[in-house]
Amino acid sequence: MKAFQALVVVLLLFVGVWGVYCGLVQPYPIVDMNGDGKIDWRDYDVNGDGHVDIRDVTFVAKAYGATIGDSNYNSRCDFNQDGKIDDYDVNAIKDYFGQGTMDIVSLIGYRLSTPKGMQGAFGIICILAAVMLALRWSKR
Repeated sequence: MKAFQALVVVLLLFVGVWGVYCGLVQPYPIVDMNGDGKIDWRDYDVNGDGHVDIRDVTFVAKAYGATIGDSNYNSRCDFNQDGKIDDYDVNAIKDYFGQGTMDIVSLIGYRLSTPKGMQGAFGIICILAAVMLALRWSKR
């Protein structure tokens, strides 16, 4: 493989791995809100009805801007437990919206339509392109 071709493959792999990493990483550190020993969509089920939906988002919106001691502060909406309900908490719940209610195909479609999902899908496409180019160019 020529130097230029190797550079293209390495760059595609780098962009691909970075895209997958950014698509999978949860940028919002949260705590185990429900005490089940794992952090998943159930931690965002603010009202405990078995799914993350507009009702849960509404709870977060109503508490938005509140800090500990305020009458509208809701500790179940403070996902990172920093004592305030802010953009951090709003952004954290949106990644789990729809979980617990959608079938797997709808959920995957929804997740792929989010910016993080698109970033992860783009990363996978870049990795596949790098592998295909490497295989094709190595046969020459």
